[in-house]
Order: sequence, then structure tokens, then C-alpha cells
Amino acid sequence: MTPQDLLDIAANSGLEGLVVKARSSKYRPGRRSPEWLKHPLIQTQEVVIGGWRPGQGSREGLLGGLLLGAHDPATGDLL
Repeated sequence: MTPQDLLDIAANSGLEGLVVKARSSKYRPGRRSPEWLKHPLIQTQEVVIGGWRPGQGSREGLLGGLLLGAHDPATGDLL
């Protein structure tokens, strides 16, 4: 099984990605090790920004939220 096969299985299973390590690295209970690496599955999509809202509370003065739209791949209509 190849690394790409594992990534495909993770994607088809709805997982966020894989955590991997070198075969030679040691397991250290209760400790994070730099030998273990996260490989997230990154998904992208083109969107249209329709508007925005200012942040409130601790986000005051910052962007609070975006109103996004996307095109239907079959018709091109804005969703």
C-alpha cells in the first residue's frame, strides 16, 4: 500500500488527514514528539464574497464573518 493509497482511504472515510512517523522513531508515552507529523487533507473551493459583517465582542475591530456563495458545477448558477 502506498502513501497515496492511505491518503485516498482517509479522504474517502471523511477523515481530516493522517498522522505519520518514521519506522525508526520511538514512541514516548505522554509526550509530543517531532518525529510524528500531521498530514492534513486540504480541500479548496472557489467562492464569491457577497458581503461581510464586523466582529463583535472580543473580535471588535476585526472581520466577524463572511457571506459566501459558490457556483453550481453543472449549471454555473450562483448558489
